[in-house]
Amino acid sequence: MAEPNKIDAKYVNPESPPFPAFRGYHTFSFANDVMGRRLPTILGKAIEDTIITLNQLSSEDEILDLLACIERMDILMDDLKGNKKLTPIPDDGAGDIAIWNKEIAKYFQGKDFMSAPWIFAEAYKYRRLHSCFSVSRYFQDYDVFFRQKCDTFARSGHAVFELATRFAEPFDIPNDDAKKLIFYELFQVCLWGNSTDLSLLIDMSEEDIKNLQSTGGDQLAATQKNILGNDIDKVWNQLKNSKNADFLIQSGLANQVKFHGKRFSWFVSDVTKKDWEWLINSACYGRLFKGSPEELNALRALGQRWKRYEQEGKLIYEQHPFWISGYTFFHLLEVSPDLFLDLHQSKLVFFKGDLNHRKLTYDCRAPPTTPFSEAIVSGDLQWLLLRKSSSFIRPSAPESPLLSSEPGNLIAKHSYKYSSTINGQKALGIKPQEKGALIVARKTKSPINEWNKGFAKTQVTGGKRRAYKSTANVVSTTRPDLLKPSVARVSAIYASQNPKKDAPVKKVRGNKA
Repeated sequence: MAEPNKIDAKYVNPESPPFPAFRGYHTFSFANDVMGRRLPTILGKAIEDTIITLNQLSSEDEILDLLACIERMDILMDDLKGNKKLTPIPDDGAGDIAIWNKEIAKYFQGKDFMSAPWIFAEAYKYRRLHSCFSVSRYFQDYDVFFRQKCDTFARSGHAVFELATRFAEPFDIPNDDAKKLIFYELFQVCLWGNSTDLSLLIDMSEEDIKNLQSTGGDQLAATQKNILGNDIDKVWNQLKNSKNADFLIQSGLANQVKFHGKRFSWFVSDVTKKDWEWLINSACYGRLFKGSPEELNALRALGQRWKRYEQEGKLIYEQHPFWISGYTFFHLLEVSPDLFLDLHQSKLVFFKGDLNHRKLTYDCRAPPTTPFSEAIVSGDLQWLLLRKSSSFIRPSAPESPLLSSEPGNLIAKHSYKYSSTINGQKALGIKPQEKGALIVARKTKSPINEWNKGFAKTQVTGGKRRAYKSTANVVSTTRPDLLKPSVARVSAIYASQNPKKDAPVKKVRGNKA
């Protein structure tokens, strides 16, 4: 939970955060992978989604209108891949345009996608993406990620039914101890459920989704040891002592819960008003999942209770424009005092997920030893951060690389690029053998949860030139970005297997004998 810190927001601005900002050109950081690979991939999928919609249209006016949207997306793709300078956002009549363009003019004149702070450049890309549609005639509110969100939810039936059958019936909670146990369980569900971050997991199978979202009691107990920072007891004490989500309302811990969503599609999986309504109505009436009558009835009961809470004003959805701005939470009071005051009236504010964590900490390179209470926004609000952490998205410095004992890590360096686990189907490792080396690469369609069974192995033997050629042939088809370090790794293995002989002792001849 929030505590007072040593950072004064008066001396901080978007181009000059409390610590050095992560930027796309930092090859040692996750920012480089996001800006250079992930964002173009996400935008490419957004274009594909729009083309699917285009091919379903019959009205010529709508077709031409959507074609213009696609052309604007193509321009954005060229700007992103070409690392163009950040330009003002076209005025689409939305109230946030002036704020965006003022921020660009004041802090980011001449900056490009890679040189601007990562958190701003990434947000700018999503605002530009929305403007591709917001200036259109028929598709102003088109969500390029809606189809993907629906599809991922539809493939999440295992976790959905686990939760629905567990929590469909109203709780009969006799005392505070029982409430506390359920409260702890639900918090873990919220924490590990955030594994399905569509902006980070750009390629996911149904089996991957099931494994990530497992919410059974045994699974939660097994993963509790992985929680590094846990203030859940403070949260419980804060809530249980106030007389004033589903469990909070049922248990009497809260009489109203506000959900702060986004006005338009944002960072792929962030919730919009359309998503909110679709989720509740799908639970009440939809037929997304194949399940037993008991499971389907449980889901329907859960959805109907949520709908009733919404009608009674106990669950409220709001979408303030600050959440889709380029500012971090350091500037909340300065930019949106109305939102700050609204949050200040809450007993507790929950920030959930990776983006909220980044905006709380200004997404900058604080030394790894920096206490969290010093890296965050001011403690004027009573808030809690709920986030599944990734060791690749953490405060770090290039002068202090961490080594890794992870199997299959090509150069034994703790890095997103070289990690075999996080790269899934593109994992690559090279191991020494008695003679030569062994290249270990992931099979194309191997399930990620059966790690040891999913490798293709290639023996590299013979002379050095032959070994280098064999390595290049394998690596260029799986991980061309790792070609040079792979050849260097094989070279080092060969050098270790053929140590240089000591120079022979010179024979002393002539008068020196």
